[in-house]
Amino acid sequence: MNLTQRIHTTARCTMLLLALACGRTAVAQTQHTVEPGETLYRISRTYGLTVADLEQANPGLTADNLKAGSVIRIPSAASMTDQSKEQVNVALVLPFSAKGLEGGRSIEFYRGFLLAAEQLAGQGCNIDFHAYDERVGEALAVPLDRIGNGEVQVMVGPVYPEHFQEMANFARARKIRMVVPFYSKADQVNTNPYVYLANTPEKFELEFVADLFLRNFKGANVAFMRLGGGNESNFTQYLRKRLMARGYAVTEFAYDAPLEQMKTACNASRNTIVIPDASSEEGLAKALAKIEGFRKYYPKYGIQLFGYPDWLDFADKYKERLHMADTHIYTGSFYNKHDAATRAFVSAYVARYGDQLQEVSPRMGLLGYDLAMHLIQGIARYGKSFSTQASGAPMLQSNLRFERTEEDGGLVNNSMFFIHYKPDGTVDKLAAAHK
Repeated sequence: MNLTQRIHTTARCTMLLLALACGRTAVAQTQHTVEPGETLYRISRTYGLTVADLEQANPGLTADNLKAGSVIRIPSAASMTDQSKEQVNVALVLPFSAKGLEGGRSIEFYRGFLLAAEQLAGQGCNIDFHAYDERVGEALAVPLDRIGNGEVQVMVGPVYPEHFQEMANFARARKIRMVVPFYSKADQVNTNPYVYLANTPEKFELEFVADLFLRNFKGANVAFMRLGGGNESNFTQYLRKRLMARGYAVTEFAYDAPLEQMKTACNASRNTIVIPDASSEEGLAKALAKIEGFRKYYPKYGIQLFGYPDWLDFADKYKERLHMADTHIYTGSFYNKHDAATRAFVSAYVARYGDQLQEVSPRMGLLGYDLAMHLIQGIARYGKSFSTQASGAPMLQSNLRFERTEEDGGLVNNSMFFIHYKPDGTVDKLAAAHK
């Protein structure tokens, strides 16, 4: 077991990162309390295991006798049993000393990454861990020179677009994976096989969402709601085209149209999925009000609302109404504050650093944790061949897996799922991976 940390930054940032690195609090995931409605399959996916793994770790446990409130054992090192003993060398190049948004998010991301690395070191994985400060307006010559003198297998960063090409060229020359954690518009991913984007570009996000929609709503009637000045016209136009090509019944109506006109867009014999063309809070409020008014007069019609990741920022405010509207929200990441493993991480984070996670989507600390679990375990398991495989890592906010853009291009995160606010008050996560 070994976790070597090397910090290469300015003096001010060195003191900060060394303060972050003190202690050895790990996130315990050896037990799980079964929540109402959970299945063995769902629990296994949460921890990156198989149902067989859980049954083997809990003699006598089956899908039929699983009960809410019972505590089951999670095999803590199950995903590490077939890994090689090769040391995993990671370098982070992020603006740790920056003021404002970039610096705050980078620090939180780093902290989550470090917690995951320490957890994996405790499970027997050897990790050599480097952190370098990225500065706006300055070239990356010094950190890249230091990285080039080692055996680094993956670089996480940069944040500033001005550094993308410099670091991508270095990644190609040294055959080192370069994972851009926050930004989705790094064009280098289209031509450089060593570039990974953790934040899915819009083009691929549209494809992934449409694929999952077709898989989850087979044969549904779909009605697009025009709100006027909607900001999601690219999404609705693309999805409409895909649905019509597959023979779906597709209609549309204006938000201010009479309820009778909305009725003609719906279907009395099968569910209608209503998709507004705006992801703003105002758009969500209008869509909910329209559906509520329609159901009052036409209660026999099955209506479901489908919408956007931005709605998760307002979910607590509209929670009951989202459930009543039988709402599905597509997203690549979901902060489930009620999940036992997520609560354990947040408790460990607060105890370690004395700070709460920033209320942004995605949560940067969880993103750092998930990305570290995926990259470190993936490299430890598959070595140099690691690229698009699922790592088998237990993740908290995302189900990271990467898909190559083109034959000679880089890779984008294809994690995409639907959050379903069910009428019975429960929340499900559907289709947790694109493939």
